[in-house]
Amino acid sequence: IYHKLLDLSLDFFAKKQVGKLISQITYDTGIIQGALVETLFDLVLQSFQLMVYLVTVLYVRWYYSIPWSLVVMSLILLPLVGYLVARVGAKVRKISAKSQEKMGQISSRLYETISGARILKAFSMEEREKERFDYQTLQFYKLMMKSARRTEAVGPFTELVGMVCAI
Repeated sequence: IYHKLLDLSLDFFAKKQVGKLISQITYDTGIIQGALVETLFDLVLQSFQLMVYLVTVLYVRWYYSIPWSLVVMSLILLPLVGYLVARVGAKVRKISAKSQEKMGQISSRLYETISGARILKAFSMEEREKERFDYQTLQFYKLMMKSARRTEAVGPFTELVGMVCAI
């Protein structure tokens, strides 16, 4: 990413905020790393879990002589839960993109404030800059809390569905 960044034109750098570029480089690299590791791990784990789930359902059906209608219902609920989890994941990704943008704005604000500290102090602009920074960090905090609420809601929902299937 850094090499590609250095090959870009001066016009590109004139249009972009330094903090935003720094945030994108550091944040995107972390996101890509996390996505690769989590995706590979999830692919293996979920494939294994699916096999165990199907074998368990068939074994329980055979051992307890459960009607096929209940087995089919539990097999229908599994994709439904998967769909809902995927929807929540998509919303969390959108929030994540917005939070990245906010973090870029915060990084830019920090860079501009620190590099222009003499000018800020010369014009007594410290309080105004503090308010602007506080507002931006509050917006970032709200996005992160929204993401956490959505992410944490998935666990109890899937457990509820599991309990309903067990009953």
